Amino acid sequence: MTSRSASRGRARTGKGAAERPPSRRPVPTAALPAERVAVGRIAGAHGLRGEIAVEVLSDVPGRFAPGASLLLGTAGGPARPVVVAAARNFTSRHKDRLLLSLQGIEDRTAAEALRGALLEVDAAAVPPAPEGSYYHYDLVGCRCSDRRAGELGEVAEVVEGGGGDLLRVVAPAHGDEPARELLLPFVDAYLAEVDVAGRRILWDLPEGLIEACGSAS
Repeated sequence: MTSRSASRGRARTGKGAAERPPSRRPVPTAALPAERVAVGRIAGAHGLRGEIAVEVLSDVPGRFAPGASLLLGTAGGPARPVVVAAARNFTSRHKDRLLLSLQGIEDRTAAEALRGALLEVDAAAVPPAPEGSYYHYDLVGCRCSDRRAGELGEVAEVVEGGGGDLLRVVAPAHGDEPARELLLPFVDAYLAEVDVAGRRILWDLPEGLIEACGSAS
């Protein structure tokens, strides 16, 4: 578990939600887990014997241990069960990657065919987020409003920034108002309430921040 965010995904389907929870808040709320949750994304093949390089989206210990059961989600088909045969660290500039061997994937051709696929688990297998933390699929889809500015839009993505987590909040065009995107810092100082069960986030943003964080189209 970590307090860092992950920017992948939507809350309602396993194709998007990732297991790594984003920023901490002192107000715990119930999670609304996805049907399936992504724990890794396959970046490509490694070597000739079927190993795959995996971008890790989980901080749960033992998630990729040999013998662990996962679901392999590929485009155009249902997820299928796979078993981890071996795992080792990937010595490269990508610190969040592992090298995995999956049972039944024994050559480079088979491994390369999995590029871009997600390794997933059932939501029921995801442990509760630590108190005061939220998995990013808790937040994606929440309606956002500000105490002074009113409705802001809906959380489309959790973005991991160098200075902390950001929520990408999108508002569609309405009447004479153009579509707008905001990148808002998910920090205690600007948050009045996070109601995951009610799918709402209430902000208390300082004057001028919305204009500084927004873009219109």
